[in-house]
Amino acid sequence: MIGCEHALLKHSTELEMKKSRYFVVVLALSFWRAGIGFNAGTAYASHDKPPIALDNLSYARLVFEHWREVVVVETILKDEPKKDNDSSADHSGNTDKNGTDELIKPYLRKLWLDKRVMGMRQLASGTGFVCGSDSDGKKVFICTNAHVVEDRIEVTVRTASAKEYRATVLAEDKERDAAVLAIESEENLSPVAWGDPDNAAIGEAVMALGNPQDLPYSPSHGIVSGKRPLNIVKDKPPLPFLQLDIALNFGSSGSPIFNMKGEVVGVGALILARSQGIAFAIPSTDFQKMVEHVKKQQTPATP
Repeated sequence: MIGCEHALLKHSTELEMKKSRYFVVVLALSFWRAGIGFNAGTAYASHDKPPIALDNLSYARLVFEHWREVVVVETILKDEPKKDNDSSADHSGNTDKNGTDELIKPYLRKLWLDKRVMGMRQLASGTGFVCGSDSDGKKVFICTNAHVVEDRIEVTVRTASAKEYRATVLAEDKERDAAVLAIESEENLSPVAWGDPDNAAIGEAVMALGNPQDLPYSPSHGIVSGKRPLNIVKDKPPLPFLQLDIALNFGSSGSPIFNMKGEVVGVGALILARSQGIAFAIPSTDFQKMVEHVKKQQTPATP
C-alpha cells in the first residue's frame, strides 16, 4: 500500500513538473510571438562589464568597446509578402565569366528576418550601426543593407539604451545592397571606425556583432576566407565581396564586421544556404563613400 501511494505521489509530482515546464514554454512562446524582446538597458547591462583581460586579441574587448555602436533596425512592411528570401541573383545560364560560380548562386540568401513567416507583427528586422552624424550632431546616420528597409511603410531604429527612433532613408543603393538612414537623437552615439577591406588578409580574424534571430548584440567570430566577385543582380557586372567563415543568421543583415583593431571592414549581407558558416560581406568602403556623399549632399545618393 505504501509503495502504491509512493508511486501515485511520484506520478503526481511528475505531472506537476510537466505542467510547469509546459507553462514556461507557452509563456515564452507567447512573448516571442507578440514580439516582446529584451530591454537592452537591462538585459545587456553585462555588455558594459569590462572583460578580465583587455588584450588586443580579445573578442571580449571588441564587444565591450563597440557594442553601443550597433543598433536594431525594424521595418513595418507593406501588406504584400516579400519574395523568396534569396539574393535576387540571376539563376539562369552559365555566369562563370562574370565571376560567380554557377553552383553557389542558387543558394545565396539575404539575412533579413521576416517575422510574418512566424505569425508575428508585420515586421522585418535586421541590424545597423552608427556611421556618422551631421554638423550639429543631432542627425545621426545609420548604415544597414538596402534589403532590410525595402517594402517599407515605416522604419524604426532601436539603440543600445533601448530608445526607439523613427528613421528616414537618406540613401539607398539596391544594386549594392547598401542604405544610409538618419535618426534625430540627443544621445551621444559614437560612430564606428572604418577599416580598409583591401588590407584584410585571408585568414585574418574578424567579429560580427548583430541581431541574429532577434537576439540583439550577439557576437560571432571567424576569419576572412576569401575575396570574391559575386554576380547578384541580373544583367549587371559582378561586385566584390569578402567571403567569411563566420556564423551569420537571419536578422544579421547589416551587421558590422570588425577586424581585431575594432575597425569595420565589411557589412554582413549574404549566407550560402546548405553550408555551415560561409557568409559574404559588402566591403565597408562602399558604405563609407555613401556616408560621405550623404554628409555633403543631404539628399538621396549612391556611391
